[in-house]
Amino acid sequence: MSWQKINLKYIAYWMDRVDVENSIVNLESQGMLELTDNQVHYVFGVPIGEHTILSEGVEPSDACVEFTRVAAGISDKGTHSLKASEEYLNRDITVDSRKIDKDCFKFAFVIFVVGHALAPCAKHDYIKIDFWSALKDVTKIKEWNWCRYLLSHLFQAVRKFKSDVLRGPPTIHIVGCHLFLQVLVLDSLDLDVNSKPQGVYPRFALFDYDSMKKMVDAISVNMGGGEISYHRSSVSPRITFSIIPNHTIFI
Repeated sequence: MSWQKINLKYIAYWMDRVDVENSIVNLESQGMLELTDNQVHYVFGVPIGEHTILSEGVEPSDACVEFTRVAAGISDKGTHSLKASEEYLNRDITVDSRKIDKDCFKFAFVIFVVGHALAPCAKHDYIKIDFWSALKDVTKIKEWNWCRYLLSHLFQAVRKFKSDVLRGPPTIHIVGCHLFLQVLVLDSLDLDVNSKPQGVYPRFALFDYDSMKKMVDAISVNMGGGEISYHRSSVSPRITFSIIPNHTIFI
């Protein structure tokens, strides 16, 4: 699913209603919805391990050193380059490949997923490597709490979004995993025939562009003049929102 196709004003509507301090999103007359690690796991199914991912430096593993070397040869951004990780993922890796090559493939996969889905940033072809601690031992990646990692970056994105709206620049870039927010909210609403069946996890597996568009359309009211209302509130047509180009969900 391309992020560029998602209803940006609807995303902006919910970003504005996130209360970071209390980790909730205000559903207006329908109450509050908690934003927790379990909710992220419920939506995306990413690991919710017991260890918190820290940004402090760690002693690099052999795989880290090797991937850094390879990435430097692909892009001058090195390990910060999403293109470098994508190029590595396109390599032929088989059960007979060297262990270090398999480990580097796992490095590249995590970087690709984080940069495109869990915590996309505003810079083109760039990812902030603040999760090296979770890659020290690639056999233990699932033991880290990637759900909390996603939420921490989403909350940072919400703070930036609200600050940018107050400053009023012509274009406001929306970053962070706002797709989680949109899926969680849509899945919590009673949308009659458009509601998704229960008992299927992760919930994201049920959502595609067409069905999400129908769900958003079902609760949208055109107020005229380019202003759209959701749940009796509105998003101003005077602000232009955009998502960083070329970012595609990969979960």
